[in-house]
Amino acid sequence: MSGVTLSGHAAMRAGELGFHETEVLDCVRYAEQTYCAHPRYGPNRRIHQRGDCACVVDLVHQEVVTVLLRTPNDWSHGIHTRRHLAMS
Repeated sequence: MSGVTLSGHAAMRAGELGFHETEVLDCVRYAEQTYCAHPRYGPNRRIHQRGDCACVVDLVHQEVVTVLLRTPNDWSHGIHTRRHLAMS
């Protein structure tokens, strides 16, 4: 997907989790896996995964709405950062 942008929230979450904006955009463009997002993320949303990054993309507005950290055990919602995972 070219032309995808980051919402303000996605940019904030990327920074909190330790991802640079280019890593997030690469996650979307060069995803290793994509699938429909859970309905709690809203309609017309798809998850793109690459490495330890996952992005929820609004397909209509071509915008990353949030960034998630993939952990070995489960999704991380604000508990871990990439740095934390590297230390464990």
